[in-house]
Amino acid sequence: MQLNNNTHLEKGLEWADFAISGNFIGVKNFTTLSTKANILLALERNDEALVVIEEAIPSGLANQLHVLGRALISRVSRTRLWTSLSRIMK
Repeated sequence: MQLNNNTHLEKGLEWADFAISGNFIGVKNFTTLSTKANILLALERNDEALVVIEEAIPSGLANQLHVLGRALISRVSRTRLWTSLSRIMK
């Protein structure tokens, strides 16, 4: 999977899911969740991506959240992004 080139994204999504919930090795953390969200964004499945992002944000460090936020600004409608982030901040 090459996210930068938008190739093999479906396979990458399988791997991201395994990284999150695979038996014995799956870890649900900011890195695995944001990777999945970025793949979903590349597949233009923005609503699904925002759900995953909402789950990832509480575990992110400031620099991770900054990078994610900048990526989201360029890929997701600001209105949808603000609505999603408003739910998290409550």
